[in-house]
Amino acid sequence: MIPQTAVKIVCEACSGTGLYSGFGEQSGTAVVCSSCNGTGGKTFFYTPFKLRKIRKNITKVFERNNGYVLGEASKGGLTYNEWASGMSFFGREERDTVCPHLHNQRFEVEGCKDVALGQRIDTCPQFKNKSRCWAEYDKRKGI
Repeated sequence: MIPQTAVKIVCEACSGTGLYSGFGEQSGTAVVCSSCNGTGGKTFFYTPFKLRKIRKNITKVFERNNGYVLGEASKGGLTYNEWASGMSFFGREERDTVCPHLHNQRFEVEGCKDVALGQRIDTCPQFKNKSRCWAEYDKRKGI
């Protein structure tokens, strides 16, 4: 068994005061913090990270799940060995089924904001021509 490391940290529940004053406590009153028993601190145990562990039961890795069922036969993604060796997902996205905005919500082209909050992404006026959006995505990535 890998030994754990312990460190004393500030109790997040009471911000280190040892006291809690919330909805049920009137002005000027508090109760002893139940998370740290009034000490204001807690001991946090952790296992130091050395190397990423191997997953023997995984054969294919995707950068994101864009709302579709993913399997070994799904387009895009990397083999486990490609991913483990540090290969980039760039160009291996599920480009047939999603647009770059759905894949990476920080990426937008003109018209992306036309999709109202809560609407499905395929209602986007650009969705049928998502290959143009992917071309813009590639251009901005420097490919």
